[in-house]
Amino acid sequence: MAWSSVPEIERFRGALLAGAMGDALGAPVETLPAHVVRERHGRLVDYQRGRREPGQVTDDTQLTICVADTLTVCGYLNPDDFVHRLLCAWPGVRGRGHATKEAVHRLQKGIPWTQAGTVGDGNGAAMRSAPIGLVRWDDPVLLRAEAILSALPTHRGEMGVAGAVVMAAAAAYLVRQEPTSFDPGAFVAALQRSIAGMESSEQPERRDPSIRTTLHDRLALVLDLVDRSPPDAFDRLWNGAYVLESLPAALYCFLRSPTDVEEVLLRAVNMGRDADTVAAMAGTMSGALNGFDGLPQRLLANLEERDYLEVRARRLHSLAATGDSTSFLASGDEYDDDIPNHRLRQENVPTDTELAGGWAPFASTFDGYRYWGSHHDHEQESLGKAWSEGRKLPANLTELRTVLFWQQRWYHWNSHLDPELEPNDLIPSVISAIRTLVPA
Repeated sequence: MAWSSVPEIERFRGALLAGAMGDALGAPVETLPAHVVRERHGRLVDYQRGRREPGQVTDDTQLTICVADTLTVCGYLNPDDFVHRLLCAWPGVRGRGHATKEAVHRLQKGIPWTQAGTVGDGNGAAMRSAPIGLVRWDDPVLLRAEAILSALPTHRGEMGVAGAVVMAAAAAYLVRQEPTSFDPGAFVAALQRSIAGMESSEQPERRDPSIRTTLHDRLALVLDLVDRSPPDAFDRLWNGAYVLESLPAALYCFLRSPTDVEEVLLRAVNMGRDADTVAAMAGTMSGALNGFDGLPQRLLANLEERDYLEVRARRLHSLAATGDSTSFLASGDEYDDDIPNHRLRQENVPTDTELAGGWAPFASTFDGYRYWGSHHDHEQESLGKAWSEGRKLPANLTELRTVLFWQQRWYHWNSHLDPELEPNDLIPSVISAIRTLVPA
């Protein structure tokens, strides 16, 4: 099917939200084999309480947001900006992958992103690259280049990088398709074309190192397995954090019932192991094809970051349609998430009586990731110490709003703290200082 204009925004919403659903569903059973998932939950069908609250997302969604924000702020995949966001977000990132953790450690030491990536083939780059495919839905050359750039700061192995390209290509392909005419064979062939020539040699399977293959060839194997039961298919594919396992496993979960988002998600999470990432990637594919209306609505209610992802979907769609992530403002669409400094007025700033319930939403109207000067300086302990010792605040509106933004993120990441509660004494002081700097 040929598209002459950007696909509908509902596909963008579907991709981001279904990916987050899979992440949140799978997180409590991550690392567990399928029989243990079955013993504990029967057939898992809803969010569970594990190490986190039901509906909470992990690094799959958190780092996808970093990629989305880099695209919409810069207009392209700027690896320097992405690294900055990654480092700023890192203290609150949950379920960190081994390869990404090693790369972040090197980045924090000042090693350039061109050299910091781990030479391995984990799925940490693939799980976050879908926003690139949404924006570059009609530009496969730019999609491939930006997906590679998005991977390199943390993953430098050929297959790990190829995985990022495949997931971006999957999102780009699926938002252009009609569910009723979707062709699995054509889809897999398109994914193979997206990484043609990227892998210089075959790599060994982890379970049986005597078997060597490429991600390109493993994608085709999924078509041969799609009619087999999940236990049989996963016994061949496996579903660990190695991209050669998890990405084909996600593809299998999707192709088994491409028009049933809920069944795709539940199939992935009930097989355990790297359940959150497999379900996140499978959900992203299914959500991109079926759109927002195809999502299991019952799983939206307690999904963490839902509102944040909705905003990102709108920005990505606007960037894809016009090259400007804020262009829909001119069309009169209601949108009050971001308020730049030049538009900020005292009426936007919560009053003392509104502070308890109003400071966190207000803090979110500013992109603090973009403005924080150094990842070494944003640690909340350092900020709190400086405030308690000197009671000094920045005089600059951008810096004040950045401080407030990071206070909000800190409360958000520490889920036992409720931003609706009375804020600490730093927050009202920051808001008071902001109020004095903006016009009535």
